Amino acid sequence: MLRITVHSEEQATRLVLEGKLSGLHVEELRKCWQQIISSPPLPSVQVNLTDLTEIDSEGKELLAQLHRQGARLVGSGVMIESLIGEIKSL
Repeated sequence: MLRITVHSEEQATRLVLEGKLSGLHVEELRKCWQQIISSPPLPSVQVNLTDLTEIDSEGKELLAQLHRQGARLVGSGVMIESLIGEIKSL
């Protein structure tokens, strides 16, 4: 299961991801991202990965794509910080 919570604020949009970013759930995040970027002007977007428990290669690639398109990946903990470093290098 993947829970995506969207916080739309005046200066930025924050996405909080919780659970597993794998399999069919990757497409769920892709749809959410497309919805956010389809409404100009493109807001500043922060994606919080702290509460992810699992991520597959498709999930990593999607997060790398979001990063290349301007999303800021954030999170805490050794595993998540390592994951963010890996994603940014893809």
